Amino acid sequence: MFRIGFRLANFLCVFFFACSFGVFAQDFDSIKNSVPRFEKSDCAVPVPQNEKNVECGYLVVFEERKAKNKKTIRLPIVFLKSDNPNPKPDPILRTMGGPGASSLRMIGGRRFSPWLKDRDVIIFEQRGTKYAQPALECPEVNEANINSAKRQLDAQTARKNEIRAAEACFERLKKQGINPGAYNSAESAADIEDLRRVLKLEKINLYGISYSACLMLNVMRDFPGPVLLGLPSGHTAGPTLTLPFGVEATVSVEATPRIVIEEAAVS
Repeated sequence: MFRIGFRLANFLCVFFFACSFGVFAQDFDSIKNSVPRFEKSDCAVPVPQNEKNVECGYLVVFEERKAKNKKTIRLPIVFLKSDNPNPKPDPILRTMGGPGASSLRMIGGRRFSPWLKDRDVIIFEQRGTKYAQPALECPEVNEANINSAKRQLDAQTARKNEIRAAEACFERLKKQGINPGAYNSAESAADIEDLRRVLKLEKINLYGISYSACLMLNVMRDFPGPVLLGLPSGHTAGPTLTLPFGVEATVSVEATPRIVIEEAAVS
């Protein structure tokens, strides 16, 4: 009788342990595969030899947040760590303009970043740009422009060739399973908010130049609460155009830099 009870107790212990481990494994997998998420990794670009205090990784987000297929994309992120061993908790997020320019060139910009005296700087590579996965490269457009220059075509004919090449690029990207329409300012602004959340940052400061000034204004409009300080500089957004190949462009007007402080809302 004692042996039967002992064996039953052993069986129940093993059973409950297995069940608990299974639940734990499922929870771990769900965390590991959650979206959005941040994955530490080697830097997507070479680190300058004199840069000793840098960390890198990828932000994983949905390509299109309203889509049912839940396809994900990966955006390289670089952290330039502060010179201060006890930096302030609200880092500076920087990204380039264009639209379409890669931001990772700023990995060697420590001496041009006065904020690093007391804050970390986050370099954010926007969706679709050079080192993002996927990158929306259009060699068809480059080839069309080169051919037009070699043949010395007039501006109107060269423009038509460029548009046809852009349309060909658009169709090729779609056949590759990419949705070019998801690579826009609204989704990119949501990417920045996702990065803030996965890094568990209560507040963040934004610095943008040229097109990225428009992007930062999008962030402050759509997610005003977490923005402590916004510095959109150079151009502010005018009307938005959708080009034939599905890329959003902004008609900009020259403006003086403006500062938006503490829960700024942009109408």
